Amino acid sequence: MMAERGIVLIEPVPTGQSPGANWLANRRSDLMGVRMSEPRTAAPQASAAVPQAEKPCPTQPAASRWTSPFALAMFGGLLYWLALPPVNWWPLAWLAPIAWTPIVLRSTLPGRRAYLKLWFAGYLFWSAAVYWITLPHWSATIGWFFLAGYLGCYFPAFVQISRLAVHRLRVPAELAMPAVWVAMELIRAYVFTGFLMAALGHTQYQWLALIQMSDLVGAYGVSFVVMLVGVCIAQALPRSNGGRGWKLWRLVPAAFLLAAVLSYGRGRIAASEDATVEIPPSPRIALIQGTLDTQFGQPHDEYLATKKRTYEEYLGLSLAAVREAPGVGLVVWPESMYRTPLLTYHDLDAPPAHLDAAMPELFRDLIYDTAREVRAPLLLALNAEDYHQHGVEYRSASIHVTLNAITGEPKIVARYDKMHPVIFGEYVPLGEIFPWLYNLTPLSGGLTPGERAVAIEIAARDAPPLLAAPNICFESVVPHMIRRQVLQLKVKNREPDVIITQTNDGWFWGSAGLDMHLVCDVFRAVEMRKPLVTAANTGISAWIDDKGRIVEQLPRRKPGYIIAQPRRSALESPYLAGGDWFAWTCLAAATAMLFGGCLRRKSGKSGTPVPDGSGD
Repeated sequence: MMAERGIVLIEPVPTGQSPGANWLANRRSDLMGVRMSEPRTAAPQASAAVPQAEKPCPTQPAASRWTSPFALAMFGGLLYWLALPPVNWWPLAWLAPIAWTPIVLRSTLPGRRAYLKLWFAGYLFWSAAVYWITLPHWSATIGWFFLAGYLGCYFPAFVQISRLAVHRLRVPAELAMPAVWVAMELIRAYVFTGFLMAALGHTQYQWLALIQMSDLVGAYGVSFVVMLVGVCIAQALPRSNGGRGWKLWRLVPAAFLLAAVLSYGRGRIAASEDATVEIPPSPRIALIQGTLDTQFGQPHDEYLATKKRTYEEYLGLSLAAVREAPGVGLVVWPESMYRTPLLTYHDLDAPPAHLDAAMPELFRDLIYDTAREVRAPLLLALNAEDYHQHGVEYRSASIHVTLNAITGEPKIVARYDKMHPVIFGEYVPLGEIFPWLYNLTPLSGGLTPGERAVAIEIAARDAPPLLAAPNICFESVVPHMIRRQVLQLKVKNREPDVIITQTNDGWFWGSAGLDMHLVCDVFRAVEMRKPLVTAANTGISAWIDDKGRIVEQLPRRKPGYIIAQPRRSALESPYLAGGDWFAWTCLAAATAMLFGGCLRRKSGKSGTPVPDGSGD
C-alpha cells in the first residue's frame, strides 16, 4: 500500500518480487515524475490528471498517408520521370531509390491491396513515360494502355522479391534491391520482343565517365550503380535510424563502388582519345533528316502528294550534302523515306494478278535514277515485298546502292532486312494465328523479320574503307540485338567499324520518344565500342563516338544533314565477348531470392516471426 494525495492505491505484488522492492521502484519513479506501473483502480480525480496532449492527434493519419508505400512509390516515380526526357533532370534519378527503400525495409505493408496500389503507381509512371505511343493513330491508345499496364507490373515484382530477400533471407538491401532491379530490366528487354527504353541507367547518358562501364556490364550496370547508391543514402538518413543522426558508414559501399566506376571510366576515355590520334581519317557519311510527320490512313491523293514532297525534300538535302562534302562515302536516308517499294518475285511462273511482270525492274530503275542524280553511294531504307508461291512477305529493308567507278552505273550490292519488328507497330501478337486481329489496327499485316546481319563497305578516295552494319528503327533499343548482329558479322570476318541506325521517328511528332531512342544509341555505342550514326526522320539524327559522346546532332523536326566522319575504335569491348553476363547473374540471384524467400519457414530458429513482406 502507498498513499498519493490522500487516495489509497492497492497494487498487487508480482509473483517472485518482494513488496519492498516494488514500493522502492515506484517511489523512485514518483520522484522522477514518472510512474513505473499504472494503478488498476483510481479515483475519478486521477483521470483528470491525464494531459490532453497525450490524446491522438487528428493530423497523424494525414501524415501517415504521405509516408505510405503508395505515396513513396509515386514520389519515387515522379523523381524517376523528371530524370528522363523530356525534362532530363538526371541527378533526380539518384534520389528515386531513396523513396523506394522504405517500402522494402518496412516489416509489413499496411493497408489492403498494397501490391495493387504499387502496380497502379507503376502504371501511372509508365503512362507518363511512354505517352508518345499514342501519337501515330487513335488505335495506338489501346496499345499504350496495355503497354503501361504490363510495364507497371515490374515495380510490385521488384518490391516483393526485394522484401523476401531482405526480411526472410536477411540479404542486405544494398545488394538485393539493385540485383532485383537489374533482373526486372533484363526481363523487360526480352519479353514481347523487348522494350528497354527509359531504363534507370539511361538517365545518366550525359555522364560519360560513369557510362563507360557499359562496355563491361552493359547499360544494366549503370542501373545497378544508381540503385545501390540510392539505397545506401536512404539507409544512412537519420529517419532510418529513429532520428538519431546519420549512419555514415552506410555510405561506404556506395562511395567505393562509385569511385571504382568513375576511375575505370576516366581510364577508358583517356585510352580511347590517345589511340584515336594514331587512327587515319575515315570516309565521310552524310546523314539526311527530313520533316515528315508520319500518319496512318491518309486518303490516296494525300498519300501521293506526301510521297512526292518527301522524295523532293530528301533528294534536295542529299544534293546539298554532296555539294558540301564532295567524295562523300555514303548518303543515308532514314527508315521508309524512300517511298517506292522494292519488289521481288521468287519461283513464280507468273506475276501476281494485281502486278505487272515488269514492275520489279521498273521500281529498281527508279532507285537507280536517284543514285545517278545524287552521284554518291546510297543507303536507302524502304519497304520490300517478296512474292513467293505460298504468298507474299512484307519486310522493312535497307539497300546499299553503289556507283561503278568507271561507268558511274548504279547497282544494289547488299540488302539488310529488319530482324526485330516492333510490337503493335509492325506486327500484332498472335496475328499469324488470328488474322482478324489486324482488322482492329491500321496495319494490313505483320512484318516478316530478317534472319541475318549485313555489313556494307564504305569507300572513299582519300581514306581506307570502313565496314558498317545497318539496323532499322527500334532494333538499337535492345542491347542483345545489336550485339548479336555484330557477333554474326565477326564470325564471318566482317566485324563492322561503325553502326548505322535508320529510323522513322516521325510517328512520334517530336516527343520525348525521339530523345529516348537517341539515349539507347548512346549506350549501344559504348557497349560495342564502335561509333554509331543515326539518320532519323524528324530527328534526332546524330553522330556518336565510341565513348558515347554526341559529337553532333540535329534539332528535332528541322530539315538538315550531318557530315560525319566516324573513326574506328582502337578499344576492345568485353561486353561484345561476354554479353549480358552481369544482368543474367542478377536474374539468377533474384530467382534464388524469390524461391528461397517463398520456401523459408514463416518463423526463424528462435520462433520469432519472420515478416512475410505482404500487406494486411
